[in-house]
Amino acid sequence: LYNPGDSDLVVQVQTAAGPQPDITIPPMSAARYPETGPVLPTASGVLFTSADPARIFYGVGALDADSAQDWGYALVPEGFASTQALIGWAPGNNNSPPNGDESRVYVTALGPTEVFVDFDHDGTADDSRVVTAALQEVAFDNYDDLTCAKLYTTDGVPFLAVWGQDQGSPPALPS
Repeated sequence: LYNPGDSDLVVQVQTAAGPQPDITIPPMSAARYPETGPVLPTASGVLFTSADPARIFYGVGALDADSAQDWGYALVPEGFASTQALIGWAPGNNNSPPNGDESRVYVTALGPTEVFVDFDHDGTADDSRVVTAALQEVAFDNYDDLTCAKLYTTDGVPFLAVWGQDQGSPPALPS
């Protein structure tokens, strides 16, 4: 997290486990979350909120649990979460039969919900779906190719989606 301001910034932290200790970021400085340890304690999304709504900050999520699967994403404002997402390129597994070398689509919702998938764009949910609690990180089936799939909720709960290599996959092709 980066504080571009000229005074300390207090950032409140919420995970699937509930509120966490606040982070105070000095001006023109960055802070890591969590401050110690390589990963979050559980498969959890994180909601960072400025204690002062008028203050802005920036963030990047970097994932590298095994020092070989380097991927990440920019953090986005809460208002960018949506009740639907169209997935670009997201092959699940390019081995036949699948052997554990997966890349997955992960979703984190802002509240408890069920996220559905429409693979063939006929307006009807297909077999694959995930149920999630608020801020819980869940992944779709390892073997599904979600390229061009539409993900959506029907109860109005917004979510975010990201595609990347499973941390348990080998650090080379064909993952």
